[in-house]
Amino acid sequence: MMFCKESVFVACGAMLFWANANAELPENVKFCIPKQYRVTYDCGEFGGTAPDGVQIGYGQMFTTPANAACGGVHNRWRVDDSDTLITTNTTIPFSYVRDIKLTAAVDMTQDYVIDNGRLLWANPNLYLESSNGAAINTGYKPNFNTSIECRLMTFTSGSNGDPFGAKTAAYYNPNVIGFGIITRGKAISGFMLGNKQDDSVVRPLTTGQWYEMYLNANGLARVDSQEYNLGTPAALPDLPLSMFGCNNYGNQSSIDARFSYLKIMETDFVVLHMVPVPAGLRIGNYTVPSNGMWDMVEQKFYQNSGTGEFIYGRD
Repeated sequence: MMFCKESVFVACGAMLFWANANAELPENVKFCIPKQYRVTYDCGEFGGTAPDGVQIGYGQMFTTPANAACGGVHNRWRVDDSDTLITTNTTIPFSYVRDIKLTAAVDMTQDYVIDNGRLLWANPNLYLESSNGAAINTGYKPNFNTSIECRLMTFTSGSNGDPFGAKTAAYYNPNVIGFGIITRGKAISGFMLGNKQDDSVVRPLTTGQWYEMYLNANGLARVDSQEYNLGTPAALPDLPLSMFGCNNYGNQSSIDARFSYLKIMETDFVVLHMVPVPAGLRIGNYTVPSNGMWDMVEQKFYQNSGTGEFIYGRD
């Protein structure tokens, strides 16, 4: 049994907050994992009556209580005292080798969940809007494992430009290499990926309207639920990606646009998760100096790297 205990500690305990929580356990330690877990619920600060606990098996899917529990103000649950927030239909990962306590974590009437100095959640109705050349340099260079998703809106006002990405040359240059989202007449119209600068991939979309956008380096693109195959590029730009504009071979362009969030992922891991924050917001010991974006992965503020200013708002 000592072997089992040590194996569990090495294989499970050390990876308690490992991002790839659903990975397969080594065969020699699977028998160490409890067959059943006890999932209990606690309304926490919200008061009210928590639902009854349930028994759950390793790897089994379970459904979290509906919003009516704990006064109906939350839509996610926190796992014990960790930063992990979960929604319904969650598979119990192997890393939880103890009983699990879920605490109501998100009050939908508030803008943020900030806990132990970390911003964990932002209301999806918040946005940051650029004007007069405001933009953000993410500092992230794409690779062939990169994918991005965002909620984005452009406007008929302001200068012409692309709302997100980077490219190595002008559109008319046959050797241009890019990665991002492009516009035609200030309306979102398509994607750039490698040598493909195609604004006929999608019809020019309506300005002043939100769209869920997705692009990965293998050529899959999506606007809301409509998917497009761009083909696999031969190369990607060795340039950091910009928001509210495009990194044009080292020069920052801009367009009046809104983002409610931006995620950058590598394979299954989120490396950047940007949400809007207003000047004066306190996150731990840090006071946000100006309207900008906050990365919930590194817990880092991104300020305006262009001209003009950002407008912070809520739909």
